[in-house]
Amino acid sequence: MSNMVSGTGQKGQMKRLVFALAWQGSSEPVGERFGELTTWLSEQTGFAITPRMSLSYVELERMVRTGQAHLAWLPPLVYLRLEREKQVAHLVKSERAGHASFHAAMIVRADSPIRSLEMLRGSRAAWVDRWSASGYVIPRATLAAKGFSPRDLFREERFYGSHEAVVGAVLSGRANIGGTYAQLTEQGRLLRGAWTPIRGGEAGIRVLMTVGAIPGDVVAAHASLDDTERDKLTQALLAMPKDAHMGKIMRRIFGAEGFQDGPLTGYEVLRGAIEDESK
Repeated sequence: MSNMVSGTGQKGQMKRLVFALAWQGSSEPVGERFGELTTWLSEQTGFAITPRMSLSYVELERMVRTGQAHLAWLPPLVYLRLEREKQVAHLVKSERAGHASFHAAMIVRADSPIRSLEMLRGSRAAWVDRWSASGYVIPRATLAAKGFSPRDLFREERFYGSHEAVVGAVLSGRANIGGTYAQLTEQGRLLRGAWTPIRGGEAGIRVLMTVGAIPGDVVAAHASLDDTERDKLTQALLAMPKDAHMGKIMRRIFGAEGFQDGPLTGYEVLRGAIEDESK
């Protein structure tokens, strides 16, 4: 294609790669930090890595599928779609609070009268993105499995573009219920959620229900990269949190404290959603 970024460098030149990331609306702009991150990766790998932002998961998926991005930070559902088509291979999975998985959480305001799923009838729902596992797909699938059709249950459903914006919509009263992510201990105790770092979030939000565990985001490489190139990138990503400065940057950009390599597990719960969407 004429608009594809070449991933093959000429003799004596650094190989040029594009690392794509979806910017979530209403969240903190990360362009400058993302540029610093790709510069560091370039120094570690010997590739010339350029950052590129997409405005949605749909656009991010299209960039990878068409070869306009060679690396991408992918949420689990987008990764599964591309992996099913043999477009990508995962390099590392994200780790938050020492875990490589998270839970979906349905949240309400702390002073909300909503105490059960039955009380959601006629409410307004805030979702992240159509391809957000915790912020849309899993909560709605869980409601349907419990006998509550989201189309009949909610008076209004809106996409807000980021977990931060969903929390804000619930706190402000623009939405009665929101779908987002949470981290739980193995015993089921809440560690933190998307609302934790937001001012007034811990006191102002109550968790109505959690579902999971859901596998975390991954950094994936386009299928055009060979095993040696993927290994260089993997080793650099694994080393990133060991650098104090880069560790801070990756936490700000990805919300991840570290990366893990090895086989992916836990994705089976999401494969059914992919199949349902394709019908």
